Amino acid sequence: MPVRGRLLGAKLVAALLVVFALALAADAATVLISELWYQGRGLTLHVGSNTLPPLLGAIGASLLAAGIGVGVGALFRRQTGAIIAVLLWLLIGESIISAVRDASRFAPGHALAAVVAAHGTGSRDMLAVWPATVVGLLYVAVFCGAGFLVVIGSDVPSSGD
Repeated sequence: MPVRGRLLGAKLVAALLVVFALALAADAATVLISELWYQGRGLTLHVGSNTLPPLLGAIGASLLAAGIGVGVGALFRRQTGAIIAVLLWLLIGESIISAVRDASRFAPGHALAAVVAAHGTGSRDMLAVWPATVVGLLYVAVFCGAGFLVVIGSDVPSSGD
């Protein structure tokens, strides 16, 4: 009997590991390129309390996006459909929700952007980093949970078990 639930869990773990490595590499490349740019102007880049939170926020938002992506992928089961749905949401859905000012900060794209921005306090348009992280984790749980139910529902029981 297929054990698709375990497969989905393994996909989530694999996605998180790969995305963590890629996000870490992207942050390292960003710091390296920034340092070279600063040195070219006779300045020094200081990675500290103002620059470190967005670098860590980018890693956190990448991990949240990976979790959401695994869930969406499980829901759609076809790569093309999942990509189109995510792009339509980001291009159209987020814009429509932005018309409802206070609710827009809870949309997935806005929440992930708030994690990257890593501000300690929120505003009317953007959540603070920790509430945004919680909202992002809720999206991961909802999409992965729904994807898990779809995947489990697709299992065909074998006769005689």
